[in-house]
Amino acid sequence: MNHDPHRPAANSASLSGEDAYRRLHALGLVGLRRNMCIAASRPAGMCERCKIACPHACLTIGESGPTLEPTACSACGMCAAACPTGALSVDGVTLPTHVPAQGLVLACERSRAATDAPVLRLACLGALAVNDWLRLTIAAGDAPIRVADDGACAGCSNAPSHEAPWRSTLEIARRALSEAGMLPNRLPVAMTPDALPNSNRSNTAIAELPIEGRRRFFAGLSRSLASAISQAATGERVSSSAAGAQARRHASVAAHRGAETRVLLQHIASSSGQPHPRSALLPALMASDACRAHGACSRACPTGALHLETGHDDGQARLQFDAWLCVDCGACARICPSYALDHQPRAWRPFADVPVVLATIRQSECERCGALFDAHEDEALCERCRKTENLARAGFALFSRQHRDTPAVPEGP
Repeated sequence: MNHDPHRPAANSASLSGEDAYRRLHALGLVGLRRNMCIAASRPAGMCERCKIACPHACLTIGESGPTLEPTACSACGMCAAACPTGALSVDGVTLPTHVPAQGLVLACERSRAATDAPVLRLACLGALAVNDWLRLTIAAGDAPIRVADDGACAGCSNAPSHEAPWRSTLEIARRALSEAGMLPNRLPVAMTPDALPNSNRSNTAIAELPIEGRRRFFAGLSRSLASAISQAATGERVSSSAAGAQARRHASVAAHRGAETRVLLQHIASSSGQPHPRSALLPALMASDACRAHGACSRACPTGALHLETGHDDGQARLQFDAWLCVDCGACARICPSYALDHQPRAWRPFADVPVVLATIRQSECERCGALFDAHEDEALCERCRKTENLARAGFALFSRQHRDTPAVPEGP
């Protein structure tokens, strides 16, 4: 694997502290943007996608986030592909900014497939996330994107189950592109060596393809995700509603990957003559009438996908959910004190461009503390103040009973 010359250095002047890309270990090729990592900013165990995806068990999750054992790491990049926010990346995993008219063949370093088409070789094709396939397809235009499927994964240590680790991701990308209106002949496709263009020639030369690092291709991603993707991939601006959702995530992990997917699919749909994709792979969240606007769910959400809006002139609170920022952790449903939330994992659902309102709750001002709360009937106190008052009453009643039941001390000898 070659070092990516366009990757910002750890001491770059443009990035510092939690925003900077830093290698997990000086001898390894895996790097992290800590401000985008759920495991580095939330309770241990909330996210272990990278650890689970690693075929060599060289990643561990501690209180400060992932750590790497470099001697076991093969730099396959599957940890980065599995990261729900895009916090992890691997040096050497790069994408082209331009695809020649004859198309592009993707192959792993173990593959011996021969072709006259330009070839992009990676340590493992499992390093490509869905967004990588979407970007490649946009960069290719009408040129074909092919994958050399020669069975090399069956004997590779990066595929302990002997299944190609890239296949399921490619199928998701193909389905997403189809839902966005892309024609079947433009979809990336896996092909056997015999089916590759001119692969029957034994002395064919593999063309050199100019490659540019993905971080330079999407320059400014850490500063302004929406505008960077719009300018680099689409030339358009995202809707004000999407920008508003970005602005509301003050203390949340930056979920760049989900927001990026939405913009890329919208661009592909627009190029295909559709107003938006028909469906997308999204989680779902539903709220029952038991929701009382505690706000515990939105505080637990690591990416700001769940947001409680209060202070409206109509005296109502609105619980909003942006499925594109959701990373399927389920923390909101587990922590809800009213058991009002039902989280459902990712499935193909109708495309959602803006956050949806899960619940609208009428609020009143607590007479004791002034906090806004969901008032049922004639309640004058919020739940916290009611509990405090009930506890005080119970304590006073217990004290009174003990005092009443204590026999009087007789006077005199």
